[in-house]
Amino acid sequence: MPKLAHTIYLTVIAGLSATVIWLGYYSPKDTVQETEAGPTISSIAVLPFHVRGSDDSAKQIAETIRSRLITVLSNEPHLKVASRGDSRGFADTTLSIRDIGDRLSVSTILEGAVQEMQDRVRVTVQLIDVGTDEHVWSQVYERDIDDLDSIVADVERSIATLSRD
Repeated sequence: MPKLAHTIYLTVIAGLSATVIWLGYYSPKDTVQETEAGPTISSIAVLPFHVRGSDDSAKQIAETIRSRLITVLSNEPHLKVASRGDSRGFADTTLSIRDIGDRLSVSTILEGAVQEMQDRVRVTVQLIDVGTDEHVWSQVYERDIDDLDSIVADVERSIATLSRD
């Protein structure tokens, strides 16, 4: 093999080896798996919801929904849920989804927003794959303010479906 071809060959091998090592080190240990039925998740962090507007009532609604979601999702046998306290620290953070997921050791992040409108509430939720920073699922709910439990039940049902084998 000529000297130049040998050098190119070794450079390509070294580059491929470095890429494999980098991917093994930086890829998340716990990832969203794609199946015939769609994506499945095994771990999640529910981040503090954003509040659209400055109303204290909307802030309370946002924390109530988040707290209830953490509670009901924690009862899913196939789903690991980051603690309320650990995920609370990521309110208004500038960290990337991947960084948050790595710090909390989860494969998915649930984030959302709450907007109160007189006697109604609009809740937007989105589930994001930490490894790819892509949306796995999202939904907007608009209900009477007294019907927060149905929003939590609907979100939990959708995520529970994704967490089952």
